[in-house]
Amino acid sequence: MDQNKEAENLKARRARDDKDRRNTFLLDEEQHILRLAGKLCNRVVTKSDDEWSIALMAVDEALDRYDETRGDFWSFASYVMKNRLTDH
Repeated sequence: MDQNKEAENLKARRARDDKDRRNTFLLDEEQHILRLAGKLCNRVVTKSDDEWSIALMAVDEALDRYDETRGDFWSFASYVMKNRLTDH
């Protein structure tokens, strides 16, 4: 696994257990979340779209459920996000 993914995984693990770090993580990753949501929806997603709030909640859920022994965080978060957006 490359160092960038390892750093992101560590950041996600730390955010899981600390409310302030979680909020900072979600704020720092807003653009990443918007891009992923847009890719999954096949259109541009903005913060005024319902898909934005669904994607944000999916990443928050992924932080709670992430198991670093099963792969990298953003792969898992994308999977959760895809499922939530599909359900929507």
